[in-house]
Amino acid sequence: MLDGLQLKDRELYYSLLRVTNALNYTYIIRSNGVTVEEDPLLPGKVFDGYITGFDLNILPSRRKISANWEGNPGYQVDESKTAEQPGTQQVLFYEVAVGTDRRFHKTRDNIVPFTKVGLNDSVTFYDLNLESGTAIYYFTVRAYSASFSVATVTSNGFHVGYDGGVEGGSIIMGDYINTDTYVDIQFEGFTSKLDIMMYYVALSNHSGVVGTDCKLYIDGRKSELVDDYLFNVAPLININKNTFYTLTFLELQPGGTYYVWVIATDESGDCGMIHHKFTVDTTPPLYGALTAGPFYNMDLAYTSDNSTLTVQWTNYSDPESDIATYEVSLWQNTSCYSSGEEMNIPYTVRFKVTNAAGLSIQQSSSPVLYDPSKPVSGVLVDGEDFSAEQVWFSSTNIIKGKFIPFWKDYK
Repeated sequence: MLDGLQLKDRELYYSLLRVTNALNYTYIIRSNGVTVEEDPLLPGKVFDGYITGFDLNILPSRRKISANWEGNPGYQVDESKTAEQPGTQQVLFYEVAVGTDRRFHKTRDNIVPFTKVGLNDSVTFYDLNLESGTAIYYFTVRAYSASFSVATVTSNGFHVGYDGGVEGGSIIMGDYINTDTYVDIQFEGFTSKLDIMMYYVALSNHSGVVGTDCKLYIDGRKSELVDDYLFNVAPLININKNTFYTLTFLELQPGGTYYVWVIATDESGDCGMIHHKFTVDTTPPLYGALTAGPFYNMDLAYTSDNSTLTVQWTNYSDPESDIATYEVSLWQNTSCYSSGEEMNIPYTVRFKVTNAAGLSIQQSSSPVLYDPSKPVSGVLVDGEDFSAEQVWFSSTNIIKGKFIPFWKDYK
């Protein structure tokens, strides 16, 4: 090894080896050359916590802590400066440590010494005994390039020992929706001893996520599994602190059953997950039969009671979401007659049927007239002569008679 040299940056140098044998024959071997590269790695950023790309100020456990950072192929967060980084300065491996003070070299790794983690862009340390409360800890990450230049970055610090979690939460949504291209998601009620940091929403056609740990899904390391299988209709989306979001450009199947998922994450990285099952119904209810009279299919009905009108219906149905409500209203129409009497004013019953998805149909009954008059008795006689009622008949098989609805004196 030769040291004490004063080589110039970006100059190409060759190593020469001269060999002399016993016959005093000499020849020289030359290497393929090496270029001196003094450019350091451009520093990036370290995030406390296991959520990729998010920096947590509080980690929940005193015995288990995590961090993540920008990974291979470089260590540069600012994409505008990536071009400035030479191609030979790609990261070869990382070392990670945990300490109590990032200002001094000795306190950057006094909790966990520098540990080589290869090209991984995250790390978790176990079996620690950190002090909860006001104590602050820091992650320090070293990146080594192929030319063994080093970039060192520390996190902004974190506390540990938070004992809590995200609880509650409810999705404000019906059991049926009437659209197959979008889904409105509204929720409320998540609570935590810390502030809620962000929410995630997703959509699937199965309930395979029930009972699993929500931390698996807000950690970007499993995004391929999350998107391709678990949340296979709409992938997990970070909606910040909004509590309402619309999933659009969907192709839901009419009659299909789906699951909305909401994950809330607090400032410690703890999370809570809830879901809601719903069915798509894009068709209105099926028509049945309606009448405001004594029988169905009447062209005109009458009522003798001016304070009560009985309405009957049958065979209204909805095979997907069932009937939710019936609504009845009474309408007074303009009279077709010129007498001006109240009993000649036609009334119509309007009937509205709504299913559980909010779709409805409307139907009107045939006109109803108010008629308080009673029937007038007529005359019925045995035989065929109203003036002389027949008493005796010559046949035991046939007896004839006549009637008129209104009696007049024919004598």
